[in-house]
Amino acid sequence: MVLYVGTERSGIFMDSATAKPNKRESILGKVLDSKRAEGHVLNPTEIIDMIINHALEQREREIVRQRHGLGQASMTLDAIGRRLGITRERVRQIAKQALSKLGKAKRVFDEIHLLDLALKEILEKSGGLKEETSLMKDFFGDKYTDEQRLSLLFFIKYLSELVSKASFKKPGWQLIGAPVDLHKALEDMVHEHVQKFESPQSIEVLHEALSSEEAYLAWREKFIEAWPHKDTEHDWLHIVRSYLQLSDKVDSNPFDEWGVASSAMIKPRRMGDKIYLVLKRHKEPLHFNKITELINDYGFDKRVAYRPTVHNELILDPRFVLVGRGIYALKEWGYSEGTVSDVIKQILSSSDQPMTREEIIESVLQERVVKEGTILLALTNKKNFRRLPDGRYTCFNLI
Repeated sequence: MVLYVGTERSGIFMDSATAKPNKRESILGKVLDSKRAEGHVLNPTEIIDMIINHALEQREREIVRQRHGLGQASMTLDAIGRRLGITRERVRQIAKQALSKLGKAKRVFDEIHLLDLALKEILEKSGGLKEETSLMKDFFGDKYTDEQRLSLLFFIKYLSELVSKASFKKPGWQLIGAPVDLHKALEDMVHEHVQKFESPQSIEVLHEALSSEEAYLAWREKFIEAWPHKDTEHDWLHIVRSYLQLSDKVDSNPFDEWGVASSAMIKPRRMGDKIYLVLKRHKEPLHFNKITELINDYGFDKRVAYRPTVHNELILDPRFVLVGRGIYALKEWGYSEGTVSDVIKQILSSSDQPMTREEIIESVLQERVVKEGTILLALTNKKNFRRLPDGRYTCFNLI
């Protein structure tokens, strides 16, 4: 099930094509179908705004919105106090009083309960645990505004009766009553497992490898025993992914490949490692301008990559080979270093017999991204190559 909320999509929709059947009929599905039939839209920003306007006085509204960034930039208690001409402590008291009012007023609105049910259904599929960014994407889709994010977080923190903050270093949320205490056992198990991999793996490959381990199967049995609804059909791959997203020991890179969190192939810090991952991902030589663009698009971290920096690293790092004008490949792909003439010499030296022009061109193009004319021009250098009477070529050092 995928949930989308917002003005562009006009509410919540469930993707029945990807939803997995559950023995329990979805309560949320029934309620949402009813609400859609009545023309209601479930939007956290509108719901929070509605309850604030209903339950709070003017100054309380201002303070809550300013403090929590609802519809505007968030402000400190001191800044709000200066704006309103009251003390920092008085602002804190009013904010606390306002939140108490909202907690009592939430029972007036059906939408509040619907929002809770929507979050509950997402978290149930994820084993009761979700990293914050992943939760936002499951709820809103890939695109959502900061206002939507802050509104949903405000709801979870202060109005939800089903969801609470998860106790991890990474921001996350848990379904109250879910067996999230089993997280560490899974984290340790997977961490030990990924250390056996030579390179990061997809979550599907990782889960398939885990599924043959007795320890993992025993972990699943413990999870089932602790899960509050005994008739639930669990999507184990989805649960493992959700749990690992909150791990400190195991993590994924932007290509959704999983490995040890400290690995340079998961969290690359050096520019050379970022370049390596981009080329590895695309599996073909790329121009250094394109490599720079992709590094910034993938967002390995907050640092911006610049073309001169990337180009310098490509020149200095022995993992990369220049195969064309500004075009680089991974040396591990079999590309050799040197000019086009050097490549031709190597090809002819490794051949048992002289080669035709067409054979040389074909071989060079497997090593370099150049025009045929460049190869032909290199062959005209009589200091390096000799054209035999039958039209084939050889190196002078082979004669």
